[in-house]
Amino acid sequence: MVVRDVSTVWLGVDHGLGLDGPLPVIFETMVFAENGEPLECRRYCLEAEAVAGHAETVATVSAAMANPIVIDAPDLEVPDSP
Repeated sequence: MVVRDVSTVWLGVDHGLGLDGPLPVIFETMVFAENGEPLECRRYCLEAEAVAGHAETVATVSAAMANPIVIDAPDLEVPDSP
Protein backbone atom coordinates (compact mmCIF):
# COMPACT_ATOMS: atom_id res chain seq x y z
CA MET A 1 0.00 0.00 0.00
CA VAL A 2 1.38 3.37 -1.02
CA VAL A 3 -0.23 6.12 1.03
CA ARG A 4 -0.30 9.67 -0.21
CA ASP A 5 -2.24 11.46 2.53
CA VAL A 6 -3.81 11.14 5.96
CA SER A 7 -6.44 13.83 6.38
CA THR A 8 -8.59 14.72 9.39
CA VAL A 9 -11.42 17.19 8.87
CA TRP A 10 -14.44 18.70 10.58
CA LEU A 11 -17.43 17.51 8.56
CA GLY A 12 -19.91 20.18 9.60
CA VAL A 13 -22.81 17.74 9.35
CA ASP A 14 -23.62 14.82 11.64
CA HIS A 15 -22.61 11.65 9.78
CA GLY A 16 -23.83 9.39 12.58
CA LEU A 17 -27.46 9.56 11.45
CA GLY A 18 -28.47 9.18 15.09
CA LEU A 19 -27.19 5.61 15.16
CA ASP A 20 -23.95 6.25 17.06
CA GLY A 21 -25.40 7.60 20.29
CA PRO A 22 -26.39 11.05 21.46
CA LEU A 23 -23.30 12.91 20.16
CA PRO A 24 -23.02 14.00 16.52
CA VAL A 25 -20.30 12.35 14.42
CA ILE A 26 -18.60 15.43 12.99
CA PHE A 27 -14.91 14.58 12.48
CA GLU A 28 -13.36 12.20 9.98
CA THR A 29 -9.88 10.82 9.34
CA MET A 30 -9.22 9.35 5.91
CA VAL A 31 -6.21 7.61 4.41
CA PHE A 32 -5.70 8.08 0.67
CA ALA A 33 -3.64 6.01 -1.75
CA GLU A 34 -1.16 7.53 -4.17
CA ASN A 35 -3.88 7.60 -6.85
CA GLY A 36 -6.32 9.42 -4.50
CA GLU A 37 -8.42 6.34 -3.76
CA PRO A 38 -9.70 6.25 -0.16
CA LEU A 39 -8.16 3.36 1.78
CA GLU A 40 -9.54 3.89 5.27
CA CYS A 41 -12.09 6.08 7.02
CA ARG A 42 -12.58 6.64 10.76
CA ARG A 43 -15.13 9.00 12.27
CA TYR A 44 -15.32 10.69 15.66
CA CYS A 45 -17.71 12.70 17.81
CA LEU A 46 -15.20 14.80 19.73
CA GLU A 47 -12.30 16.96 18.58
CA ALA A 48 -9.96 15.28 21.11
CA GLU A 49 -10.87 11.87 19.64
CA ALA A 50 -10.19 13.19 16.13
CA VAL A 51 -6.79 14.61 17.08
CA ALA A 52 -5.77 11.37 18.83
CA GLY A 53 -7.16 9.25 15.97
CA HIS A 54 -5.23 11.30 13.41
CA ALA A 55 -1.98 10.88 15.35
CA GLU A 56 -2.60 7.14 15.72
CA THR A 57 -3.38 6.77 12.00
CA VAL A 58 -0.26 8.71 10.98
CA ALA A 59 1.87 6.56 13.30
CA THR A 60 0.36 3.33 11.94
CA VAL A 61 0.77 4.38 8.30
CA SER A 62 4.30 5.70 8.91
CA ALA A 63 5.37 2.47 10.61
CA ALA A 64 4.28 0.52 7.53
CA MET A 65 6.28 2.73 5.14
CA ALA A 66 9.99 2.48 4.39
CA ASN A 67 10.65 6.25 4.21
CA PRO A 68 7.62 8.22 5.42
CA ILE A 69 7.43 11.97 5.07
CA VAL A 70 5.31 13.41 7.87
CA ILE A 71 4.25 17.03 7.60
CA ASP A 72 2.75 18.28 10.84
CA ALA A 73 -0.31 20.43 10.24
CA PRO A 74 -1.54 23.09 12.65
CA ASP A 75 -4.06 22.11 15.31
CA LEU A 76 -7.57 21.42 14.12
CA GLU A 77 -9.72 24.52 14.15
CA VAL A 78 -13.44 24.10 14.59
CA PRO A 79 -15.53 27.00 13.32
CA ASP A 80 -17.86 28.69 15.77
CA SER A 81 -21.50 27.64 15.59
CA PRO A 82 -23.82 30.25 14.08
